[in-house]
Amino acid sequence: MLRLSRWLRSFQRHIRQDSTSARPKHSRAEQRARHVPNLESLEERTLLSTLNIDAAGATTYSATATLANDLTISLLAGNYVFEEDSESINVIGAGSGACTGSGTGIVTCPDSSISSISVDAGDMNDKVTIQSLDDPATVMGGTGDDTLDAGTAATAVTLNGDGDNDSMTGGGANDRMSGG
Repeated sequence: MLRLSRWLRSFQRHIRQDSTSARPKHSRAEQRARHVPNLESLEERTLLSTLNIDAAGATTYSATATLANDLTISLLAGNYVFEEDSESINVIGAGSGACTGSGTGIVTCPDSSISSISVDAGDMNDKVTIQSLDDPATVMGGTGDDTLDAGTAATAVTLNGDGDNDSMTGGGANDRMSGG
């Protein structure tokens, strides 16, 4: 029994020595100095334009920044068609359940789910064409030399070119046009 207790004490001393000798002897300042934060860059991301349709049918199209958009809106066989040649369209909102094509360049929504349309083309030299519609619409060109065309629309459209050198074409209805 005496041998066993002597052996256990010797073993405990040996373990304590190994655990203290295994640790580096650095001050707290040295330990903090060794940790250097590093920033990593993220991969490029493509943000989609959004078509937000609320429960009342108010529809807002917001283009992606720093992209020259080419949007066409038309009403065909009881469905609105939003066609964007420059990017994909993300459809969101409480009233968007019946729309198809979210995440693509062509989105179709039933006329019954839309009560008004507002387009914010954002920056750059954008082109927005309204071929036909059944509900009031407002188009804001934003900065850049925009082309806003509602020449074939039979329903009144409000075109606001904002700043820069914009081109606007109204249709046969009582359209409103303003530039920057």
